[in-house]
This record gives sequence, C-alpha cells and structure tokens, in this order.
Amino acid sequence: MAKNRKRPFGYDMHGGQNVINEGEANLVKEIFAAYKNGSSYAKIVEMLNNQPIPYFNQDAPWVKTMVARILNNLVYVGNCLLYTSDAA
Repeated sequence: MAKNRKRPFGYDMHGGQNVINEGEANLVKEIFAAYKNGSSYAKIVEMLNNQPIPYFNQDAPWVKTMVARILNNLVYVGNCLLYTSDAA
C-alpha cells in the first residue's frame, strides 16, 4: 500500500512530484521576509489573516503553529534532498 505524503505549503502534488503553487509560494516568501525583518509569529499571523490564501485550503484562520511549521521546514531552505541518494 502506498504511503500518503503531505505536501509542503506552497506546492501542489502532480504525478507524485511537488510542483510550485505560485500563489502559496509567494506567501511563503512573504512569511520568510517578514520574519527576517523582525516580525513576530503573531504579527505574521495578523498579516496572513488579512489576505485571501488559506493554509492548505482549511476554513480556519492562520495561527502561530502554522507559521512555525513553514519557517522550520527544511524544504524551504533547500535541505530536503540531503542524503537521499547514494550517487556520487
């Protein structure tokens, strides 16, 4: 039986591959930029709740744990493929 994978926010799954979702990806960039510029999780959540893109199509407001999940996900900093291949 195939294992279901949860896609990272900012990506869609097509043919088993992660494909960038431009609207969500732009929001991920805004989240990182705001955090880099000193915004707190609470301030970022406030910004996110004033825009139309929901977190994984949920009908719920953004919360700090959602922001933390994005900021702490290594996929966004390019480490997701580290040590996944024996090819040299």
